Amino acid sequence: PPEGTAMSTRLLIVDDERALRELLGRHFQRLGYETELAPDGREALAVLARTRVDVIVTDIQMPRMDGLELLARLRADYATIPTVVMTGYVSLDSAMAAWRRGAVTLVVKPLADLRPLERAVASCVEHVQRWADLLLELRRLDPSAAA
Repeated sequence: PPEGTAMSTRLLIVDDERALRELLGRHFQRLGYETELAPDGREALAVLARTRVDVIVTDIQMPRMDGLELLARLRADYATIPTVVMTGYVSLDSAMAAWRRGAVTLVVKPLADLRPLERAVASCVEHVQRWADLLLELRRLDPSAAA
């Protein structure tokens, strides 16, 4: 993760495969991130309703609410949170659907090598940090402006 940002960065990892969800949670915690875990899109929305999240990593194929439906809800209600999609069932249609719904990038499962996912998350963190820095500077220049 970018220098000095991981400790305050909270990831939401959404995957119905418990073992993978927990593995990713532990992995990103070792890298210094705070993590929240959810087994599907509905629970992910419940997590978002109660806690701040900086980056979301979600599977596409899940019961109750899949990743594409989650992306649509995120775009409507949490549009500023960058989302990385991971899937083992990649097709041109699913990739385009994820992109149209606001996914930043797509990582293909199985995740034998976690570096592509690490890079995708780090890129999202950098993106969020650039916006935070810009907004802070704009607030400094015009303290009366609404946040």
